[in-house]
Amino acid sequence: MKDTPAFASVVGGYNIAERLRCAKSLYAIEFDGYILDGFHLSGESATKLKWEEMDPVITETLVSGERNETTISTTTTIIMKSI
Repeated sequence: MKDTPAFASVVGGYNIAERLRCAKSLYAIEFDGYILDGFHLSGESATKLKWEEMDPVITETLVSGERNETTISTTTTIIMKSI
């Protein structure tokens, strides 16, 4: 497992301050990649995501990653932007 890439989930729901706190602590560990997670509790709530609510949270978290020269990926961004 020594050479196995490790990814970390940046969580915190829609709370930007909590997302940034989580991201900052994860950036310090220097994972191979990061994903944005925790926007719903699965089930029916996953079908009711609203881009307008997620956009500011994702944008601020991504900008934070850019300041730290960190790569963050979120399939939710790609999916929601294409709808």
